[in-house]
Amino acid sequence: MTAPFQSVSGPITDDEIDRLAVLLDRYGDPDDGMNLEALDGYLSALVVGPALVMPSEYMPGIWANEPVFESEADAKDAQTLIMRLWNHIVWRVQQPLPDDGPPEEPRVLPLLAFPGGSDAADPDPDDPLILMALALACGFSAGRSLGHGLQPGGCLACR
Repeated sequence: MTAPFQSVSGPITDDEIDRLAVLLDRYGDPDDGMNLEALDGYLSALVVGPALVMPSEYMPGIWANEPVFESEADAKDAQTLIMRLWNHIVWRVQQPLPDDGPPEEPRVLPLLAFPGGSDAADPDPDDPLILMALALACGFSAGRSLGHGLQPGGCLACR
């Protein structure tokens, strides 16, 4: 069992992010369930979308199939950490951004890193960072569809 979470609002901790990634990997559908980056995109679209979407509407899209948790603690952790990520995203979009340059606070950025350097103009499509960015975009697309009352379809680029 994990330690109790200290706060339900504000930035999510690295330990919470790591625990959520493990739970998504362990209990999500291996083909259609979301990874951490897709979940970040999905919830981001719902947070900034035009309509409130209830957890009962968006939770099934996270797992793709009803997860069978090994313990009540895992089920509770998963639900709590998804809500922590939701609240983190609410906090993130409320943070002021600098007029120039990247934010000094890395927690205001999506949960992934972007490739850089001289080969950034011609990225390798198998680069894990490109795949993470693609997962975030696919999650955002699914969340945007759900937030507009549409059934989210599978993002063809993510298959």
